[in-house]
Amino acid sequence: MDEVVAPFVSSALNMDHVELVYQRKPPLRVHLPGTQKSLGARHVDYSYGRQPTELNVWLPFTPVFG
Repeated sequence: MDEVVAPFVSSALNMDHVELVYQRKPPLRVHLPGTQKSLGARHVDYSYGRQPTELNVWLPFTPVFG
C-alpha cells in the first residue's frame, strides 16, 4: 500500500504525499474468467453503506491481458 498505491494516489491528486487508511484483512473476491458472474452489475459502493471517500484498488494476482 505504501510503496505502490499511496504514490499512485498522490500523483493522481497532484499531492506530494497522502496517508492511507486501509483494512488489515481486506475482502478478497475471486472471479473465474469467462463467466458472467465475473462481470457483476454496475453499482456504487456508497449504495451498500461504504464511505464516499473509500477507494477500491484492483490488484490482479495473475495475467489479465494477452
